[in-house]
Amino acid sequence: MAKHVRHPRISDVGPDWMRSVGAIRSIMSVSNSVVVVWDSLPALTYRVDFSTNLVQWTTVSPPISNLLMTASWTDNGSLTGGPPASKPTRFYRVRLVP
Repeated sequence: MAKHVRHPRISDVGPDWMRSVGAIRSIMSVSNSVVVVWDSLPALTYRVDFSTNLVQWTTVSPPISNLLMTASWTDNGSLTGGPPASKPTRFYRVRLVP
């Protein structure tokens, strides 16, 4: 009889505080750009995803890591199909990169 081997998932690795991304603190419109700011932990790496419909998501940021307790990314339209003001709806999410 074959034995089932369970492979670890990202949710199984490390303590909860390392797997979760803090809440997005703010999304601000600044000079035809949008700035996304979130709580972060030093030395962890994050990416920002973008969607217009909450179904299809595209990674639009490079890996973001710093030594601060907050991080940010600016949507100037170059990676999201045009300036933020040109689209009626945009959604952003922040992911922790393993």
